[in-house]
Amino acid sequence: MVPTEPSAPGDTPDTQTQSAGSYYSDPHVFPLVEETPGPAHDGDARVLLFSQRNVERPVWHGGMYEFEDIIMSIDRVRMLAPKRRSGSRALHLGRRLHSTARERFGLTRFLYSEPVRVDGQYDLFFAVFHFAWQLSYLHQLKEWRERSKKAVCFIIEQWLTEVDDVAPYLEMLRSFDHVFVFSRWSIPRMQALSGTNVEYMPIGNAALESSPYPEMPARTIDVYSIGRRTSGAHEGLVRLMRAERLSYVFDSIKAGKDPWVNHVEHRALMRHMLKRSRYVLAYRHNDSPEFPARTGGEEAIPSRYFESIAGGPIVIGSVPQSDDFRTLFDWPDAAIAIPDSKDEIEAAIRALDEQPDRIARARNLNVVNSLRRHDWVYRWRQVLQVAGLQELPNAIERMSALTNMASQAEQMNGAAGNLLPRLA
Repeated sequence: MVPTEPSAPGDTPDTQTQSAGSYYSDPHVFPLVEETPGPAHDGDARVLLFSQRNVERPVWHGGMYEFEDIIMSIDRVRMLAPKRRSGSRALHLGRRLHSTARERFGLTRFLYSEPVRVDGQYDLFFAVFHFAWQLSYLHQLKEWRERSKKAVCFIIEQWLTEVDDVAPYLEMLRSFDHVFVFSRWSIPRMQALSGTNVEYMPIGNAALESSPYPEMPARTIDVYSIGRRTSGAHEGLVRLMRAERLSYVFDSIKAGKDPWVNHVEHRALMRHMLKRSRYVLAYRHNDSPEFPARTGGEEAIPSRYFESIAGGPIVIGSVPQSDDFRTLFDWPDAAIAIPDSKDEIEAAIRALDEQPDRIARARNLNVVNSLRRHDWVYRWRQVLQVAGLQELPNAIERMSALTNMASQAEQMNGAAGNLLPRLA
């Protein structure tokens, strides 16, 4: 399953003269980076970080770009973010047809980002790919492997049922020393196809930025829903919202219809909402009717669970049935299952509202465990370990800040925002 290519910034005339901050400006234009050094002086970078942010900007890529932004802030990094080649819509259509034809002959897609020749020497090349087919972008990077002592990547979504379909891309992983994936079932087959080390790594979050402590904003949103949801609970919540019985904030348009998203603003808004929500909906991949055929029944942990706990709302919806979830979310009420019924959702929320001590404890444990275990800096430490590198002072400072904030949160247990029942 290969997504269609989004419109390119070059499709819109005079984009450089429009104001990206204006309400009436082209919504596809955002001033993102092409090549940016990290906290180190230019030329002092030890990590070459490849980013797709100038060519792929669907809303669901926001988490991986947030990971990249945190890496930039805690290590000596040079980011390589090639731009998409400009051209007319007809030209882009021709390029998509070309890529489709290549795949039918068992070849990898040839994605039309600008070619870049890498200079300098680096201890580590690192890249995050949402899908395996995005490895094709490496075709446009010249000498990236020769100039990097180690190469590591993280493939976020690769289900076992689809491994053989993307075999030409996975063979490109032979250039890497280590590969991380977020789903375990695909690991043996990926190792066989790539001949490299493949290991599990879960999603993370920006726990430091997402924490409601110490400001503790009032939780004025009763229920918040982002992305995947089920029809029963949603219909019931809309009915309650219309009756002014609770405040319900949800996606009212299909995510990805306009894929060119400013990920920095989007993630900041999401964190803002989570800090102010009493409950947040989160569902397993396999709760979506189209997913079991893709996952083969595997219960990998969606990013929504990691993102949600960081802001301190109570996570309701469904609970992934996997050893990884039981290990990574091993505290009481990390996620609470509720009926997917429009007629039962009000009673389910009312029952939770009537247990304020339980809610206060769960909210506090969510934030504390996010700070101590699930910030992206801990995933970066895992990457550095397989590359044989040590954390730099900025990373150590971030981990110290996370620990201090977690200790502060533990001392404030029970005071994590507005806990009063809101249903009329």
